[in-house]
Amino acid sequence: MKIKINQTHEDHNKVIVKFYSTNGNGIAFWNGTAPNIGDTPDVEMDIDEVLCWHKNIIPSPPKTPLITFSKNTTQIIARLIHDLDNDHAVLKLGQAIILIDIEEQHPQQSDFVQVTTTKLHLYPTNT
Repeated sequence: MKIKINQTHEDHNKVIVKFYSTNGNGIAFWNGTAPNIGDTPDVEMDIDEVLCWHKNIIPSPPKTPLITFSKNTTQIIARLIHDLDNDHAVLKLGQAIILIDIEEQHPQQSDFVQVTTTKLHLYPTNT
């Protein structure tokens, strides 16, 4: 996924970036050499926590991929694609794919979901 770095800062030896993508704006931990403001890297996203239904993942009435943030929390609206096992699934955010861990599968097949996280990580892919 292509993003544009809007802001960077360091907190407890971790680089945190605010970024823009075609799906909206987010905030995430950066893994690797700190980027510069204005850089447009291609990144992979990872949510570094197990998602639990009705806690940090819920069905979403909006059916449009979107990233937003408030303070240090990122919300992602994306299409949920169930995997073959009960602990893993995929979020499709536009053209990007995010692998996720889910505590348990939702009993009904969800289409779009809203994920709320403070543990979004970005990994540059073209370094």
